[in-house]
Amino acid sequence: NVVYKSYELTMFESASEWVQTDLERRMFELLAKDSRRHLEFGLRHTEWFGRYHPQGDRKLMTYFSRGEAALVNELRLSGADREALVVLMGGGVEAAAVGVEKLKTLRERQLSDYLDRLASVGIDRLPGVHPALAAQAEDPMSTDKVAVREVRRR
Repeated sequence: NVVYKSYELTMFESASEWVQTDLERRMFELLAKDSRRHLEFGLRHTEWFGRYHPQGDRKLMTYFSRGEAALVNELRLSGADREALVVLMGGGVEAAAVGVEKLKTLRERQLSDYLDRLASVGIDRLPGVHPALAAQAEDPMSTDKVAVREVRRR
């Protein structure tokens, strides 16, 4: 919830930069409002879990690693979404290079916002953030699949 909703919220909040109508702008404002509510619940639950669950901090890092790997696979393997965003953000197929740069900026903002949101509940995820998720901010057009590491229970 926290990983996906954070990325989703940043995209919805950024939509005002590339939407084409007032109706789209309003729709993304409402989507952002709903996502913000869901994310806030997830962050508060994360904070509680880390504080009161035995080995909560260690378990949270495992959950974040899995969630980040799943998200990066979705970002990389969902070509239709990625390419549609590039065309929309660039203003057309002929301006795809502009769209790729704007998508790169969005991915950088998403990662930064995600890390900031976790920091707001006392979690420093920067040292452990999934490297492939961080790499999306450098190359949002990458299509390599990421292995989701299985963590054995002790």
